[in-house]
Amino acid sequence: MQLQTDPHRAYMQILEAISIFEELARQAPDRPSLTTGLPSALKTMARIEEHWPQVTAN
Repeated sequence: MQLQTDPHRAYMQILEAISIFEELARQAPDRPSLTTGLPSALKTMARIEEHWPQVTAN
């Protein structure tokens, strides 16, 4: 069984997650547990941009 992925949908969800993490960091800079997902989200976004550049063109 092969996993089917919609790169554009994944990219949009990552952008939304990054904005949430950034807002949490602004609201509670002294609570690093709220922003631990940001590096992972940024890494995933970079992978999507590298492997599916057409996704970011939309």
